[in-house]
Amino acid sequence: MIDRALEERLRLLVAKEDIRETLARYSRGIDRHDTELIVSVYHADARDDHGESFSGSPRELAEWGNAEHAEHWTAHSHMLTTSAIEVEGTDAASETYVLWVQRRRDAPRVDIGGGRYLDRLELREGHWRIVTRTLVVDWVVEADSEDRRNVMGRYPNGTWDRHDLSYDLFAAVRAE
Repeated sequence: MIDRALEERLRLLVAKEDIRETLARYSRGIDRHDTELIVSVYHADARDDHGESFSGSPRELAEWGNAEHAEHWTAHSHMLTTSAIEVEGTDAASETYVLWVQRRRDAPRVDIGGGRYLDRLELREGHWRIVTRTLVVDWVVEADSEDRRNVMGRYPNGTWDRHDLSYDLFAAVRAE
């Protein structure tokens, strides 16, 4: 028989892992320009605040973010690092550090930045989803970026849609 203290620790570990998976789906969705995947990390009544650039619903965020990325950059990656997560019942708060690198469309430059996602999440119908998100930008730099497409041609390249190789990978695992 599992004692109550261990049972509570296990419940918290599962909740925190579910929250981390939710946060990771956002980065995957934004980097693949997958509107439905982005929307899936938020509850329907959620709000996202990207400061003066954007504030709105999950679907509005996905459409705005995908359009901004497509207009201004040829490639980008959003990488999550350290997360502090606190869970109390069906409510949670998380602070997750994010690093992003974006290759500009109009010049041989990259924008590199670091910040934090400050999220309030709720467990509803068995799923942890974001209720409110605020992006805090801590720093941004730009750097020269020599075009290395000759190197990229030797490797599979990512795409901004469901034709990206990662979708086939996950579909194959689900089919087994």
